[in-house]
Amino acid sequence: MERRPQSSGIFLGLLTFKPQIGILFPLALLVSRKWSVLISAMATSAALIVTSTVVFGYQGWPSFIHVLIDRGPSLSPISQMSMRLESVYGFLWLAGISPSIAWAIQLAVAGAVAVVVCWAWARPIPHSLKAAALCSAAALATPYVHGHDLCILAVAGAFLVKDCLERGFLPGDRLIMLFSWIVIFLGFRDFASGWIPCLALLAVVVRRASQRPSIEFRAF
Repeated sequence: MERRPQSSGIFLGLLTFKPQIGILFPLALLVSRKWSVLISAMATSAALIVTSTVVFGYQGWPSFIHVLIDRGPSLSPISQMSMRLESVYGFLWLAGISPSIAWAIQLAVAGAVAVVVCWAWARPIPHSLKAAALCSAAALATPYVHGHDLCILAVAGAFLVKDCLERGFLPGDRLIMLFSWIVIFLGFRDFASGWIPCLALLAVVVRRASQRPSIEFRAF
């Protein structure tokens, strides 16, 4: 994104096959005024939409919207099947909270992390922290996130490590990142825990982004 904005936009456009993970990307691009990236991503997405319509027919889009809306409390397209969701919504639903309350809390979380992402991308902080914030928040903002979707946290972790190696580790950074990987790898069969490492890594980003540039980070 910093060196080849047009190519970056094309790659972002290709990621629209998983649209629920990318709902915060337009906000980040808008507040940071990455116009060339945004235009390139929109053009790529539009090209994919037109191509899919030509190849598979226009009926696919109304069917997609219908299937997206017609879901049960577990957000599964099949009423008899319960989907394992690693989101805040999935955690609350498995805990027995009513779907309406779970949705309200999930929307509140999405709004909060959207504010954090806008705050990070509007500030003059290292790009590695902005990228880590966006990757961590992307999986928090959506209720539709599964275990395999959490591979995006590997990207967040890589950018965090890059920033830590360049500016030094703050006390506890290593432990929090280690804790995040442990939660991801262990997991719990009947406990949606994927949102916890997302929140933990986002908290690390916020703490590092809040430090004044003149402060030298201490090695831990």
